[in-house]
Amino acid sequence: MKLLKKEVREQVLYLRRTIDRDEMKELSTSIQLRLIESEFFKKANVVFVYINTPKEISTKEIIKTGKIQHKEILVPTITGKGMMKPCVISKDTKFETNRFGILEPGQKTFYEGDIDLAVVPALAVDKRGYRIGYGGGYYDRFFAQKKGVLKIALCLEQFFFQDNEFAVRGYDIGVDGVITEKRLVLFTK
Repeated sequence: MKLLKKEVREQVLYLRRTIDRDEMKELSTSIQLRLIESEFFKKANVVFVYINTPKEISTKEIIKTGKIQHKEILVPTITGKGMMKPCVISKDTKFETNRFGILEPGQKTFYEGDIDLAVVPALAVDKRGYRIGYGGGYYDRFFAQKKGVLKIALCLEQFFFQDNEFAVRGYDIGVDGVITEKRLVLFTK
C-alpha cells in the first residue's frame, strides 16, 4: 500500500516538533558533513542549496564550505506562484525574509547556467527517491525545467521510508539520493 503524502507530511511535521534544538543541531552537523565529504560535492562547481528554516536540517556549513572552496553557490528565490529561480549569493549578500519565512537575497542576481548539484530539503523520502516537502510543488516545477541536475535530499533517518512508497503524481520528480545522519543512499532510476 502506498503512503499518502498529505498524511505522512502531517505526521512528520508533528514528530519533527518533538526534536529539541540541540539534537537537531547535532543531526544537521552530521548530515552536512556527510554531504561535504561526498565525491559529488567535491566535484561540483555550481551548487544550488536551500537556506533552512529553524526546524529544518541546517545548510549553513554546506554554504560556508562551498564559498571557501570557491564554488558558485545558488539559493532558491520565489518568483511567483509555485515558481522559483536560482539566485547567486556571495559573502556580501544581504538577505530578506520572504512570505514563507525563508531567507532570500535582497538584491537578486538570477543564474541561468547549468547546476552540478542541488541540495533539497525533505520532510521525508521514500525508497524510490520521492520526497515530501511542504506541498507547494516548487522543487518539482523547478527540476522539470532543469534536466540533468544531481538532486540530493537532506532528511532525518527516522523520516527515510526505505521500505515504503509514497503515492505520487505524474509531475512529482524524485531525487537521485538522500543523505541522513547515518548514511548516503543513491537511487537507481
